[in-house]
Amino acid sequence: MGEPSPKPDAAERRNRHRNRVLKGALVVFGNHGSTIDCTIRNLSDEGAKLLLGSTIGVPDTFELMIPAEHRIAPARVVWRTECELGIALTAPFHPTARRG
Repeated sequence: MGEPSPKPDAAERRNRHRNRVLKGALVVFGNHGSTIDCTIRNLSDEGAKLLLGSTIGVPDTFELMIPAEHRIAPARVVWRTECELGIALTAPFHPTARRG
């Protein structure tokens, strides 16, 4: 007997193709008081697949920040596994304040 799939076949339901990427990012929540490091594995204007050490403690809504590009966007979780999140961006990326 085969193992059940931990997530739906999201690729078949996407409206747009996602580009494969390997970008460091942050899951930002708690009024910008909490962050969790993650890696973006694929990305489109509408969503992304994130890799994390663990998805425990990640809320269902948060902001996805790409520090190297000074961009941030609100997101919601569509599916999750132990170490991956499939997210939908609920608004476009916008610039973050540059520090330094």
